[in-house]
Amino acid sequence: MVHDGPMAVNDILIADLIQQPILEGRGHLDESRVAYYVEHFEEAEPVTVFEVDGRLLLADGHHRLAAAQQLGRHTIRAELLPGGKSEALEFAVEHAVKQRGLSRGEVMAAIARRSRSQADDVVVRRAGYADLEAVAGIFAHYVVNTVATLEENPPSPEYFEERLDDLAARGLPFLVAELGDRVVGYAYAAPWRPKTGYRFTVEDTVYVAPEATGLRVGSRLMGALVAEAADVGMRQMVAVLTETLDSPSAALHRRLGFTEAGRLAGVGFKHGRWIDTFLLQLPLTRRDALESH
Repeated sequence: MVHDGPMAVNDILIADLIQQPILEGRGHLDESRVAYYVEHFEEAEPVTVFEVDGRLLLADGHHRLAAAQQLGRHTIRAELLPGGKSEALEFAVEHAVKQRGLSRGEVMAAIARRSRSQADDVVVRRAGYADLEAVAGIFAHYVVNTVATLEENPPSPEYFEERLDDLAARGLPFLVAELGDRVVGYAYAAPWRPKTGYRFTVEDTVYVAPEATGLRVGSRLMGALVAEAADVGMRQMVAVLTETLDSPSAALHRRLGFTEAGRLAGVGFKHGRWIDTFLLQLPLTRRDALESH
C-alpha cells in the first residue's frame, strides 16, 4: 500500500491516540532517537495516524510521540490517513522496510513477537460495574459499523448493568478481558430461551475492541466462558452468528469445538439488506468430570 498523494496534516491531542507498539516492529524505543527528537522536535516530520472508525491509531512515529511527551506537549502534528488496522500495519511494515533497511521478514517476525507478548498480558476476569462503560463502547462499535449484531441502537452502560445483575442472579458468567488498565473485550453466557425447559442451555456473546484484534482476546474469553458455564451446570452452549460462516467469529467457535446446527435465511434486516443467521452448538462438560476420567 503506497500513499503518494497529499495527506491532511493536523495538530491532534496526544490523549486521543491509540498506541499499538506491535505496529512499530521493534521491541523497545531507541532512547537516542527519542533524545534526538526532543532536541529537534519543531523540525520533525509529522507522525502518521490512521482514522479507524473514528479512532486515531498511531502507525508510525512512536519515537516522536515519546519526545513530545517528554517535552510536556499535549498535541502533536499528524498526517491523517483513512483505513483500518490492516492498512495501518501495512504502512508500518513498508516504512520499516524502506527507512530502516530491514527485510519484510525481519519486520513481520518482530511484529509477531510483540503480538505474542501482548497476548500473554491479556487478563480474563469477572466483570464489575466499573467495566460496563467500556463494555458498552465496545459493543457500540459493532452495532453502528457491522452486522455482527442485529441490534441497531447501541445500549447504554445501564443496560449492561441490568444484564450483569441478571446473569449474576442466575449464576452465569460475565467476563471481561483486560490489557494493561483497559477493558478490550467481554463475553457472557445468557439463557438461550426463557422457557424453563431450556434452563441448561445458554447462548454465548463475545466482542473484542477493534484495536485489540489479533491478540487472541476472543480465544481467551471464550475458553474461560465455556469452562465457567460448564462448571455451573450448563449442558449446551449455542452461538448465533450472522451473515456467513467464513468470519473470524465462526473460526473461533469452530476451534473450540462448536459444530453447525442450522441456518435461518433472511431473518435479519440491517444496513439495507437481508441477513442470514447460523446456529452453532457445543456440548458442555464440567472440568471436574473431565478430570475424573
